[in-house]
Amino acid sequence: MAGSSGEDLREVLANRYPVVDALEAGPRTRPELVSELGVSRSTIDRSISDLQEVECVGREGHQYHLTGKARASLKLYQDYREITDTLADAGPLLNALLQGHTIDYRFLLDADVYSSSNTPEIALEPAIELLSDATRLQGTASVVRKRYFDVIGERLHEGDFDLELVLTNGLLESIQVAHSEDFEKLTRADTTAIYRTGEQLPWATWLIESPDNCTAGITIYEDGGLKGTIANDSTEAVEWLRTQYASRKVDALRVQ
Repeated sequence: MAGSSGEDLREVLANRYPVVDALEAGPRTRPELVSELGVSRSTIDRSISDLQEVECVGREGHQYHLTGKARASLKLYQDYREITDTLADAGPLLNALLQGHTIDYRFLLDADVYSSSNTPEIALEPAIELLSDATRLQGTASVVRKRYFDVIGERLHEGDFDLELVLTNGLLESIQVAHSEDFEKLTRADTTAIYRTGEQLPWATWLIESPDNCTAGITIYEDGGLKGTIANDSTEAVEWLRTQYASRKVDALRVQ
């Protein structure tokens, strides 16, 4: 119906998504949809009828196809499905964020979530793996793990690696007491730059670049404990996190 509302469209796309998804690949007849989707003819009939009412399906001969309205709606709906899938996985991490802070939907779109209450160290794995052939790491942190010193120190020793970190005042002071030798090894490298900030950081950020890719990550802590990591290598996610990182660095003081 020409006067269908946004609510009507959302409801039909949600309920009849399998048919829309099938028609995205090209026109289909009703019997072809029955066979491809493994549902009854009556289900296909109702789906086609509902989609026609919101002007999302057209017909040529015996074949049905998506309209321009449907194709424009489909990408937004697919993004919505992907984001809500990520939200389902990342819910405990997002709920651990400091009050008033949130992660932009562009970073959540098709992101990978690494979290386990039984093995929290799994949250470190994506960054550790990416660092093996990385050429640059930029990041912020308010908490540190000994394992990072080992991996980053090894990568600096191998060469062709730039390191830039923005650390909270509290973390920098703790490192200089508890990990002074490891920290000194990092700061010895000519390609290392360390900054300090008095701001409270809602999460740890990292941007890890390799010769052919850049991955952005957010690692979330709660009461000093590791909650999990969300990682994404899409252009939109990387650019959003670059902006977040730059905003933390702009007022930070370089200490090395």
